[in-house]
Amino acid sequence: MYQWKMYDELIENIKDDYRVESAFVSPYWVGVKSEAGLGLAMNMNVSPAHSSLVGKMKNMKLKDLASYAKSWDFYEASLGMAAINSYYNGKNNANETSYDNLNIFDIIQDRVKGKKVTVVGHFPNIERLREICDLSILERKVDLSPYDLPDTACEFILPEQDFLFTTAVTLINKTLPRLLELSKKAEIYIVGPTTPLTNIMFDYGITCLSGSIVKEEEMAKDLFLEGATLHQVIKNNHIKMVNIRKP
Repeated sequence: MYQWKMYDELIENIKDDYRVESAFVSPYWVGVKSEAGLGLAMNMNVSPAHSSLVGKMKNMKLKDLASYAKSWDFYEASLGMAAINSYYNGKNNANETSYDNLNIFDIIQDRVKGKKVTVVGHFPNIERLREICDLSILERKVDLSPYDLPDTACEFILPEQDFLFTTAVTLINKTLPRLLELSKKAEIYIVGPTTPLTNIMFDYGITCLSGSIVKEEEMAKDLFLEGATLHQVIKNNHIKMVNIRKP
């Protein structure tokens, strides 16, 4: 797979006349607002003070900001993914029938029973899946759990898995293309608010997109800027969780 193909397609399909209305950076999440809506991505902040984007995003072409998803500066890449999600996950583009507001790990329990399952990223309460399947958790910060494996173990275990659930943050750090290559035998689920909700993703072997749509944009933004976690914003009904399976 040409590594940038997915990114290029996501960027090129954004309408040329859409512009950034505003952007914010909070401790955990970044957001980009356009006429399509508010898009989110996890904040992988390294050193925003040195970014050329600071002070320049308002009125920028949305497509131009989205192109920073390819940046190796992960602060910039986070904002680029939020710009992509402003377009594809914005409430003005979203398919209302796709809302279910259910946690994907609750939905799939019957499907994964007795199967080999790998989860990339230590999601909350994910250990409970260990009771019903052969679970491996890949995590860059392996001190989160005594059962976690370092993410470099992906090269050894993914080719034999039945299911792969990966955080969409792998789009920011550029590891997703390789994870997809290694998981040809698996059903693949991309999980988290950084997930672009577009059929483009299904062309790359992905089975299901589990992302989010911001319904109450200003209220969600205010909470994030006060340091709220994603769970707190969802609890206040400002965000809808969305699960879309490949047609």
